[in-house]
Amino acid sequence: MFFALLALASTGMALTDGEMELVLVQVIWRHGDRSPTLTFQSDPFKEGNWTFGGGGFGQLSPTGMKQHFNFGKQMRKKYVETKFLGPKYSSKEIYIRSSDVNRTIISAMANMMGMYGQNDGTSIKGIDYPDVQGWPAGYVPIAVHTVDHDTDHTLVPHAPCDRQDWLWGMAKQSDEVHAFLNSSDVRKLFKNLSTNCKEDIHVDNLWIVRDALMIEVSTKAAAASHLHYHSSSSFFSAPAP
Repeated sequence: MFFALLALASTGMALTDGEMELVLVQVIWRHGDRSPTLTFQSDPFKEGNWTFGGGGFGQLSPTGMKQHFNFGKQMRKKYVETKFLGPKYSSKEIYIRSSDVNRTIISAMANMMGMYGQNDGTSIKGIDYPDVQGWPAGYVPIAVHTVDHDTDHTLVPHAPCDRQDWLWGMAKQSDEVHAFLNSSDVRKLFKNLSTNCKEDIHVDNLWIVRDALMIEVSTKAAAASHLHYHSSSSFFSAPAP
């Protein structure tokens, strides 16, 4: 999981509800639709099959860009049209922080394009954006801030953390988790997946299989239609003798 965080602080008209006044909004979201971040060995869709967003694993798709562009338009309606924020971008009102990953940074950029990229006359050519041929009319670039991946314990859930590793190790040794992982159904599932994926599948990497299959079904449905594991539960069952 990777996230982006948006902090909004009004310098204009405050929104009120009785005696309560809205002074700060913090919005946190995940990235939009993307390619798989990894896949399993027997998957016919390799990294080279994913060409959008610069190509490769974990890149934001045009669908993901559209999702966040539309989300930004909703944010504009909620916070700009109600006059909590000004009609054009102000660095004193907005601060955007993203995890240091392409898909989250571009998601944040697309979001801001939806929120403040309208060519409605609020942004002035030559002042808010350059007067140069080819520049999208009305588009004001908005800074997206980030920090190093390995030190980002705010937006990167699996940033290196000895405490987290210790807690996960302790959880796997608990009676409940140990009993679950060693139940016949779960052991059979991992055995069958390992056979079908042609690599060792276990509790720590099971997400890779699920993630890849889910995205392939939604983005490559036609190409995947002949692959039995995209359309049935047979991939998770024992292979035919």
